Amino acid sequence: MTMSNEHASLAFKKFVLGIVIALMLFAIFQSVFPPFAVGLTSAFVGGLIASVYYKDM
Repeated sequence: MTMSNEHASLAFKKFVLGIVIALMLFAIFQSVFPPFAVGLTSAFVGGLIASVYYKDM
């Protein structure tokens, strides 16, 4: 799986953006639904990472 530097940095930026969004959602959900926050956020992050990974393969 060889990627050019531009492609790798784009994938990395998407990954970082996803983590930032997930952390913001986690903060919101934690204040609203504490019991569901961990499961929901981990599911969201897992799905996001998988979609980014498979898109950039």
